[in-house]
Amino acid sequence: MTTRVAYAGPGRRGRFIEASRDTVLGHAAWLHAELSGFPPWTAARPVASHHALLVAATLPPRFDGGVFRPLSWLRYAPENGWRLSAVTRALDGTICDAGRQLSRAIPADSILCHAPPLPLRPSLRLFQDIDGSFLTALALYRAGAARFAIAPPSIVIATGPSFAAFVAGRLLARHFGARLVLDYRDEWTENPFDFVHQGRNDRWWEQRCLAAADLVQFTTESQRQHAEAAFPGLIGSKGVVLHNGWEPDPGGPAILAAQPASGRWTIAYSGVLGAMASPAAFLRDLAKAVADVPRLRGVLRLRFIGRRLREAERTLSRFPYPEMLDLIDQRPRAEADRLMRKSDALLLLSGSKMARYLQGKLFEYLAAGRPILVHGHDGEGPALVRQLAAGLHVGTGNSAGLAHALARFINAPAGAWNGACRQVWIQDHTRQGLARQFFGSLDRLVESDRCAGPAP
Repeated sequence: MTTRVAYAGPGRRGRFIEASRDTVLGHAAWLHAELSGFPPWTAARPVASHHALLVAATLPPRFDGGVFRPLSWLRYAPENGWRLSAVTRALDGTICDAGRQLSRAIPADSILCHAPPLPLRPSLRLFQDIDGSFLTALALYRAGAARFAIAPPSIVIATGPSFAAFVAGRLLARHFGARLVLDYRDEWTENPFDFVHQGRNDRWWEQRCLAAADLVQFTTESQRQHAEAAFPGLIGSKGVVLHNGWEPDPGGPAILAAQPASGRWTIAYSGVLGAMASPAAFLRDLAKAVADVPRLRGVLRLRFIGRRLREAERTLSRFPYPEMLDLIDQRPRAEADRLMRKSDALLLLSGSKMARYLQGKLFEYLAAGRPILVHGHDGEGPALVRQLAAGLHVGTGNSAGLAHALARFINAPAGAWNGACRQVWIQDHTRQGLARQFFGSLDRLVESDRCAGPAP
């Protein structure tokens, strides 16, 4: 047997030297950011009480599901008496038309600071390892500290994921002597999904950020309670719930009028089908229900609207009644809304990992006015549907219960599931209304500073 010995050539040695140098430079940048929050390096400066700085890794014209909540704060800040600036990552080549369209909702006088990446490649083993990259956190901090040195904010708002924004927000709040608000659009180290990176240092940084925060926002009560238990003594009265919401179509009514489809009874799912919303359990239970109640095969039609990941495509291809399926690729929002309104009911898939979450599509479903069938595990989503009498929840493996729920939907008028309680709730959860709540919380922070008076 021949043993091969690898020798470090000039290229490998050069990379080692560069990584060592960049690691030292990265730690120096971190130390500088930490020390900038201590006097006498930071002199006392006038602070505009109703000027806040938003730290978000992604904002329009970038486009993903996480931009809508912070975008609503930028959009509605002026009508709530606030000036909201923002620092985000520098733009790259991943800009789409939908992102450009969203960016037009940002007020023209809003200051958006784009942070260029730091030109460093430190050692992965010897540098901080967090979600979104510690280098991104330092880049956001540097850009924000420089851009707003003349007119510093009274409040720094960090929204994540990615949670590099939380780290940058903490550093910026210390730098400016400002209040710190943390906004969990999703959970960080307690996140049950894999889209949040769990690095070596995330837990330590989450604890530091929570300890420094003056207000901590969660999107559901279950998330707030879970965080309280996971981080005892770090949240307490600082923890509040601010739900996600929905943006009414400016060209349509606030509560979308229902226009049921003709012919077979149609239940629609709108959104991405994949790991976080797998149709496997629902289709398995439905196949059993159809086998037990054969007339469902001729009455029911399933409409899946949106992108389907590969595993979801395979699951759909194995469904024993393909004639019941209507597969529609991703459509613009207005068309997707129209297809939902033309359906007789809407399907929400509730996996076990979604128990603490309210899916964004649920707000759109509630606004559409159609009955909602929730299939899967119990949690925030099913509880809300029950609370608003907006539909029915059927647990995984209960094919008889699924057949019974479908029969109830088919035999009851759609209006029976669209009562006043549901309509009032969804009207109270527009992005504009929730922004009003959000800025009300900021007003209270500012008022508490005034009451406390100047520091001795």
